[in-house]
Amino acid sequence: MYLIDREGIQKIIPHRQPMLLIDGLMECDTSRYTGSCGLTVGENYNVALEKDSSLPAFALIEVMAQAAAAIIYYSILGNNLQPPDKGLLLSVRNFKYMRKASVPKGTFLIAHTTVEYSDDKYKQVSAYVTMNNEIISEARLSLFAPLPTTLKENS
Repeated sequence: MYLIDREGIQKIIPHRQPMLLIDGLMECDTSRYTGSCGLTVGENYNVALEKDSSLPAFALIEVMAQAAAAIIYYSILGNNLQPPDKGLLLSVRNFKYMRKASVPKGTFLIAHTTVEYSDDKYKQVSAYVTMNNEIISEARLSLFAPLPTTLKENS
């Protein structure tokens, strides 16, 4: 089901329990820096959950950010580039939440991200989260990620 499972995700982004929200990388088009990551609400973490173990809307921003980081990192490696040693979520714009309630524990979600703009230090990412093939959340993320160098240049 996953190109990279939870253990592999921990090798490419700095998040650990209890802050690692995504379960794995499902698909990635490395030439377009686009892909998706999956997670089952509350299965592998309990941070940011409501008292009833549901996932609140604000936590979906972190889900999208972690998915973007994993997809960008995997794409950089897939293009034979050396990933930068740091990255940072700078801003979230146009966040929308289309549900009236939190997402129940045990629900499978998919976070989709696409890099829309990239220069030597910044990336603009379009992201959305689906539940049962329905978009429940979307946003635009601005990320700081210095331009990677080719692996050959670092050898």
